[in-house]
Amino acid sequence: MDITQLENESASIVGEYLVRVQIPPEDVTQVLDAITSVAPLTYGRYEQVAFRSKTGTLQFKPLEGSKPGQTSLYQLPSDEISFTLPQDEQILAAVIETIFESHPYEEPVIMIQPVMSTRFKYESANDNPNKWWHKEQNQSDL
Repeated sequence: MDITQLENESASIVGEYLVRVQIPPEDVTQVLDAITSVAPLTYGRYEQVAFRSKTGTLQFKPLEGSKPGQTSLYQLPSDEISFTLPQDEQILAAVIETIFESHPYEEPVIMIQPVMSTRFKYESANDNPNKWWHKEQNQSDL
C-alpha cells in the first residue's frame, strides 16, 4: 500500500518537510517571527504551528576560520523548534534563507526530513465525545 494514498474516515496523509532548528532561548521568538513572515506554518485549519523543546545544551568546538576565533569547546543553552512545510522547494529555500538571516549563529543547526503527516477531516468529528469542544471546559483553558 502506498502510504501517501492512505485515507480513512478521520484523516488523510500528506507529504511534508519536517524542519528542526536549534536556537538560543532568547532568540526563538525573533527566528519564528522571521520564518512566519515567509511561510505561515499551516497545519490543517491552524497557522503558526511549531513545537518548541525547551532548553537543552548545544555543544560545539569552532574550527580555525570560524567567527568565534577561538577553538575551545562551548556548551550553551539551546531550544529546538520544529515545524512542517509543504514539499515545495521554493518555500523550503525561502525558509532556510530566512533562518540564516535571522539566526544569531554563523552556522545554525537546521535539520530537514521528508515526512508524512495526517490531516484531520473536520466534518468527521462533529459528534466525537472526545473532542475538546464536547467536554466541559472553558475554551480559554486551551
